[in-house]
Amino acid sequence: MSKDNRPLAKHFKGAEATLLNINKRGGVKIFEKRCSKKVERKKVEVFLVAGGTGGHIFPALNVARRILQSMPQVQIHFLTDNRFAESYKQKYADVFASPNFTIQTLSVVSFRANFKFVLCLLSSIFNCFKLIFSKKPSKIIAFGGYVCFPALLCGSVARRQILLQEQNSVIGRVNKMFLPFCKNIYTSFNNTEGLGKYTYKSINCNTLLSQSFYQKLGVVEMQYTTTEACIIGTTPSPSLINANKNNDNFNIVILGGSLGASVFGENLVRQVVALLPQLQKKISVSHQVRTEAECKIVEQIYKDASIACNVKTFFTEPQDMLFEANLLISRAGASAVWEGFYCGAKCVFVPIPNSIKNHQQKNAEYIKVLSEARITIQPQNHIKLDDFLS
Repeated sequence: MSKDNRPLAKHFKGAEATLLNINKRGGVKIFEKRCSKKVERKKVEVFLVAGGTGGHIFPALNVARRILQSMPQVQIHFLTDNRFAESYKQKYADVFASPNFTIQTLSVVSFRANFKFVLCLLSSIFNCFKLIFSKKPSKIIAFGGYVCFPALLCGSVARRQILLQEQNSVIGRVNKMFLPFCKNIYTSFNNTEGLGKYTYKSINCNTLLSQSFYQKLGVVEMQYTTTEACIIGTTPSPSLINANKNNDNFNIVILGGSLGASVFGENLVRQVVALLPQLQKKISVSHQVRTEAECKIVEQIYKDASIACNVKTFFTEPQDMLFEANLLISRAGASAVWEGFYCGAKCVFVPIPNSIKNHQQKNAEYIKVLSEARITIQPQNHIKLDDFLS
């Protein structure tokens, strides 16, 4: 053995020492390479799965951000469906820029689409099996939506640990199907409907508020040490509800959900314009619409009435305008109702009429008990504002 290697060899035993003895020239280099491979093996693979709309995507990416910031040894593989919008990447640019985060889109259609659904389902199941056996995730964390079905089915067959997260006050279809196979289900509302005999698996969590929203509330998130802790998060105290509003201006925020809503378009704008003499205050409006074409129409109506406005199809960081809002008119998705609760504005929730199991109505009713929020139904695609300003 080389004299250069002899002092090093006595510090190692077994295969490592033999390696140094056999390879007189490059023993140290080979050993270093071998050590690096051992470090790489310690990487923990985790799947996050979420439907492609904001109600599923945002909670999943909030958890992903916590994992990436607190647990650098975790590699996240994010699975979603073809409804995923590129604008979501702007909101979570730091997550998508991380080398420990990858995304894959699966083709998924509604259960009611019959033959097409079967073809997409079989394709998604095949792709999920490939991913599970190639990546070998230790856990699959599902945030609801049809895309979770093939991932959870394959994960159950492959005996992976399954964790579910339910944003709404009523459990979704896919989450309910896999309740018997999950370790825990993390819920955003107390007494979530539909858990049945699996209520004991429920753990209350906060995945709905983004990191920037926490910062506006003055909440510093803890350093999480497990993926489960990253799901549970930090629940702000109700005492932190923002009550500091500008009384000189009347700021209105109108949000139609992550994909926008036509009912929040031109008709609602004309009602806002009609409020001007009634309020006798300077009005400013931040308004989300469904399409770019609607954006131009709505913006022009506001300008003709000399109302300051910010009209977009999607707001990347809505927390600033929410904390300035005197009136919030919004759909009643889980994230929307909790953000409305904490921002301290007078809230008018307009639940989407065809939500599964009427979950948006129940979300709004839950928050109404905790605050002075009001609820209006949408039978004729018409929302009346006059009743909500007294």
